[in-house]
Amino acid sequence: MKEMYQQLSVVPLVKNILLQTTTWNNLEAHYVKAIIRNFYANDVINGLFHLNVAAGGVHKESAYLYGVLLLCARIDGRWRVYPLWLCPHKLFKQPVKSMISPEPGFEYEMRQGDTKDVQMYTDVGVYYAPGPVLRGEVFDGVEAVRKMEQWLIEKHGYQPQYAVSELDERSFWRMFDVDLYEHCRRKYRAIGTFTSIYYKSKKGRKTEKEVREAEQPMPRGINSKIYYTMSCLCVS
Repeated sequence: MKEMYQQLSVVPLVKNILLQTTTWNNLEAHYVKAIIRNFYANDVINGLFHLNVAAGGVHKESAYLYGVLLLCARIDGRWRVYPLWLCPHKLFKQPVKSMISPEPGFEYEMRQGDTKDVQMYTDVGVYYAPGPVLRGEVFDGVEAVRKMEQWLIEKHGYQPQYAVSELDERSFWRMFDVDLYEHCRRKYRAIGTFTSIYYKSKKGRKTEKEVREAEQPMPRGINSKIYYTMSCLCVS
């Protein structure tokens, strides 16, 4: 724990919180609370097709970089976290529709990095205390994450599910296609044994009512009627 404290000394706000404690037990509790409230660790994956609607006359050879810059500017305006981790991400067109898939019609645009079977995305990692936190300003991390997730849905992007989601369940399934997932849960009798993936990535404690509802399969066809029309995969 002492070594952990030393590593955190570069974060002024967290350091000040830790120095207010008197015992190592209290220190550990304050450390956990400080990280939860003031540290941001997340990934977002976004693609070119929707972002380049704003690109206007940008040449296709510059489209990928332009899309990445738009996404980074969005993150900068929200969190002021540096540096950002950028990684190209290929999203393959599958014969069977999975939870995530390229945007419909991407193969007709053929943006930089795309092929007829692959759409190029960018994985952007954001790890550190947001700028407002380091400046001692009020910062609502929960609302910031929720707004970013909603923006990803609008831009046909998604958030990898090793990160925490702040969305409600209906919005969550606008980001991902639920049909094949629910089919597999029924086929392998996971319903009643394992909770839905939403409740594994949702932040906070689950109520008994939420867990019971999570055990019930979603009505067949709901994705094609509602969620698909509000498709939310993110393209670089």
